[in-house]
Amino acid sequence: MKLPVLTSEKFIAYLVIFSQIINPAKAFSTGYYNIQKGISAYERIDSILKEEVTIQDNPSPVRINTFESAIHYRNIYFTYDTEMVLKNVNLTIEKGKTIAIVGRSGSGKSTLVDLLPDL
Repeated sequence: MKLPVLTSEKFIAYLVIFSQIINPAKAFSTGYYNIQKGISAYERIDSILKEEVTIQDNPSPVRINTFESAIHYRNIYFTYDTEMVLKNVNLTIEKGKTIAIVGRSGSGKSTLVDLLPDL
């Protein structure tokens, strides 16, 4: 069996065609990859949005109609499942003052602020 011969003209034509196809093929595969990443991100976000809310509000909250001098956090504890996020937090924020709450991701910054309406 004789193998087909690739002439120099055919080889150059092959290289020209290949060079014209490679960039659109890369763009297509990149687009497909990004679509798959987007679908995965959507599925993760959707599962979070469908999650049942397990935080229970205080059944008898104290209503405060005025803000006199400061906000006080006293001996605040908060746990997500078994992970202690806030432990014995004591904080006073004077009226008219600006504070910054800093810390690593997951250290309880947002939780501390979210608890304010329940204090």
